[in-house]
Amino acid sequence: MTVPATGFSGPTFVQIPGNGTATVFSFPFLITAATDLAVGYITAGIYVAVTAGFTVSGIGNPAGGQVTFTTAPPIGTTVDLRSQIPETQPTNFYNLGSYYPESTTNAIDSVTRLVTDLYRLVYQFGIHGPDQESVVWPTLPTAAARAGSALVFDTNGLPTVGQPLTTALTQTIFNGFIPTASIFPQTGAEATAGVTPSNQFYSPWRGEDVRRLGISGNGVTDNSVALTAANSIGSALYFPAGTYIVGSNVTLSVPLLMDIGAIIKPSSGVTVTINAPIAAGPWQIFDESAVGTISGLIRPINGRMFFEWWGAKGDGVTDDTVPMQATLRAANTANYVGVQMLAKKYLITAQLNANGNTTPNFNCPSIFGTDRRLSQIITNNAIRMLYYWGGSGQETGAVIEDVGFVGGPGTTTLVGLQMNGQNGLKINRCKFDSLNVGIIFSNVAAGTFTEFCVADQCEWTTGCLNPVQYLVTSGTDSFHGSGIKRALINTSGGSNPIIYVGPGAKPYASPLDGQIFNLGAVTLVNNASAGQLIDFFGQLTIEEFNGTTVTLGSTANFPYAGNIESNGNLVVAGTLIQCKNVINDVSGVQMLFGARRSYKTAITTGANTLTSVMQGVHRTIYLRFYASGYDYRYLVGVDPDGAGGAGYVATIATYRTLNTAAYGAPAFTVDTSGNLIATQSGWPASGVTCYWSEEQNSPGTAALVTAQI
Repeated sequence: MTVPATGFSGPTFVQIPGNGTATVFSFPFLITAATDLAVGYITAGIYVAVTAGFTVSGIGNPAGGQVTFTTAPPIGTTVDLRSQIPETQPTNFYNLGSYYPESTTNAIDSVTRLVTDLYRLVYQFGIHGPDQESVVWPTLPTAAARAGSALVFDTNGLPTVGQPLTTALTQTIFNGFIPTASIFPQTGAEATAGVTPSNQFYSPWRGEDVRRLGISGNGVTDNSVALTAANSIGSALYFPAGTYIVGSNVTLSVPLLMDIGAIIKPSSGVTVTINAPIAAGPWQIFDESAVGTISGLIRPINGRMFFEWWGAKGDGVTDDTVPMQATLRAANTANYVGVQMLAKKYLITAQLNANGNTTPNFNCPSIFGTDRRLSQIITNNAIRMLYYWGGSGQETGAVIEDVGFVGGPGTTTLVGLQMNGQNGLKINRCKFDSLNVGIIFSNVAAGTFTEFCVADQCEWTTGCLNPVQYLVTSGTDSFHGSGIKRALINTSGGSNPIIYVGPGAKPYASPLDGQIFNLGAVTLVNNASAGQLIDFFGQLTIEEFNGTTVTLGSTANFPYAGNIESNGNLVVAGTLIQCKNVINDVSGVQMLFGARRSYKTAITTGANTLTSVMQGVHRTIYLRFYASGYDYRYLVGVDPDGAGGAGYVATIATYRTLNTAAYGAPAFTVDTSGNLIATQSGWPASGVTCYWSEEQNSPGTAALVTAQI
């Protein structure tokens, strides 16, 4: 017989689904023995050979035959029938033996069918290239060398081994692609922006890695064009460590993620405008040393910039003036962005302008420390350390919090903090040490006024000679509501007052509140201008040491609405008038309610004028005249005439009349100024003391108050 004309491409197998009832399955190819046929079941993709339970018919039929199963293959099972010609040659031709042509035909048919099986195995189910190729496929590596690998094709289309898909992608494997890679996957946003990636770097959890966008941190390449293109993508930009030179003006409006060591450095005269959020820790990310500028509406992710962003060290040795001033300038430009200080000592050698330059404005930034003993601005120079310069009429909302201002030896003109034309600046929990002046509230330009600026819970050490000053040059006189609250003041005394109110300055409705530890004779408030209507309110606690004296006021009178407590009797009121309420009306008249004052006056023979600071108002006075064997106590009422004549006095109560010294009882009159006069010719020239206190009973008229203050 002959093999059908279909030749090598003829059928050598068939697969028929079982249905649970059919038992007879046909195959369309020639077999010459039952062993030439392989029978199997395929279930769920798994092949299992079947060697029993069936019979084969049609042996020797060129058109094929049939397999009959004893049990019908079930549903879900595929019957697989395929030619399986043994690789043997059973026909033997002997010399001088009988020749049978049929034997030759059968032997040739067997070889032909064997080749057909091989064709199926190699060409139909094997990997092969077209016969038209001219390059012979290479031999694969040994089993040991190709173990765990996958069959892949190289750049010439020839088979070789590679990594299987189930292998974890390691850095070593990944790096293997880099040397020959020239085209990299492009995101949709990159395609829209027309940016072709230049390398493989991806940082999807951090943003677009600038290295894949042609931006170099080698400190030499100008990245202006590449940054502009990258900005148009619209994605956050991640900057790994490196120095990124910017040679021409660039505006960035996408978020920037700055890794440690990543620094943007504009060239001379170049401005990099950043109107976007920035994520960076307390490390340097900007370098303006080439006289370039970083500006814009910068929005730190954590809400605050760091002085370290511009290169401040905070080691107490390196001069941080330039980077700190650059930070304040940028924070000022960004509008209402604060600056966070770390627990470091930042050395400066020149004044820091909180408004960023020499132009006044209301957008001065807030500065936050961690603790006034840890976050400190220090200097050894005779400078004004920090200057807030505004105008008038607008609340700044700025805060200085938990910051220490510390000077050095010999800095006699050193000022910690000065504000000019600021409104609403809050100084919270700060410390002022080794300074000539701690805080100056000032109005130094025409039309400016500093109001509602309050230092709360701040500390002044004995090294701060003058804790607070109010100064006016060309500005208005108003310091409405500006002062100190819950203060802790340690003073060594001397000629410097705790509060100095300079000529023309008018702090009114201003807080003066806190604890004073006095180590030497001191003046609480020096009001330099007579007739200047000032007033303070609060509660003062004064603790004395070394038997020294605290004088509450000097030079000019001023009212204090609040309580004053002391642990000793060495507090002298001076020009301070303690009262319950103060009202400053629109006409410039200051009205006091419930004013009270205590005095100690040495009494001599004859008439003694008990000079009062409340001469122009009706008041009650408690008096005690005391000496050995002598004690007279009275409550009297005093009323000025109001028309230039002598006033009036009435004894309300007499509490005690001890007179074993035989000096005699005093007589009382009121002079034309409204002062009480106590007279007794029997008093000795010395040795009698009058302790007296007076309290206002009614507000005075404008004329009387003017005389009073």
